[in-house]
Amino acid sequence: MTLDFGGSNNTLIVQGLTAFDLENTVTCGQAFRWRRVGDSYHCVVRGRLLVAQSSNGILQVSDYSLEPVEVSDLVDLVVDYFCLQADHAHTEAVLRELDPVVAEAIDFAPGIRILAQEPWECLISYVISARNFIPSIRSTVARLAERFGERVSNDEYEQVYGMQWYAFPTADSLADASVRDIEECGAAFRARYISKLANLVASGEVDLTEIAWLPYRSAKEKLMSLYGVGPKIAECVLLSSMRKYEAFPIDVWISRVLRFVYLRDPKASLKQMEAFAKSKFGDLAGFAEQYLFHWARTLKGDYLRRLDQATK
Repeated sequence: MTLDFGGSNNTLIVQGLTAFDLENTVTCGQAFRWRRVGDSYHCVVRGRLLVAQSSNGILQVSDYSLEPVEVSDLVDLVVDYFCLQADHAHTEAVLRELDPVVAEAIDFAPGIRILAQEPWECLISYVISARNFIPSIRSTVARLAERFGERVSNDEYEQVYGMQWYAFPTADSLADASVRDIEECGAAFRARYISKLANLVASGEVDLTEIAWLPYRSAKEKLMSLYGVGPKIAECVLLSSMRKYEAFPIDVWISRVLRFVYLRDPKASLKQMEAFAKSKFGDLAGFAEQYLFHWARTLKGDYLRRLDQATK
């Protein structure tokens, strides 16, 4: 796959994309700040405000941040964040051959790339996701940014769209906040986890970049040693921000898929489900999980809920 880059000023145009769908990628539940505005999607990515739209294999991304962007920096950011250099068409083809259920999930929503999110924001976002719903997660993340993050949207953006955007708060800013302040943003019982994690990262006691360089199992152990981080959150962070594609987060939806579609055992344990997923999908487990999660939640939701309720 050869990509062509063009554009001018603050706008980048990428042509030659295959197996990439912007809408499926940013709405499949892996990231919580993308917002649809008309026919475009808006989000703060690594401290920069991006407005993206895509059609017919062409991706257009404009940067509306307060600080002007160099074209080369915008190219690097977009290519890295969306993993555009990866041969995702090959990954989808292998998954289709590997398993008919995943093939159906890919047919339902093709072109889902696993975003390379910033580890700190990813960790806190998934801590917020514990026992939570996506609209509530989005709201809490947005309120944390508005209260503790720095404004990043420029005057032109705010005049055109009538809203402001803020960077995700740094560990330092959340470490300085009280648990009560964080609770007031909608974090509820998760506020104490967020506060503790912020202090660990701000003090340097925990270095997420170092964890990201560790092998998968060591990185997972390190993450799970952190306050408030269990297996599911650790797997999400490994997959969504540390490029550990063998990770396979098991939430309520993936649990339903494994128990009712694959294992045919409503009482299957977490250990059984983990072992099956690793054996079945290997190094592509994370890609399979992302397709299955979106398919299960969006297309098969009512069906899987009924099966789950019937066994309780």
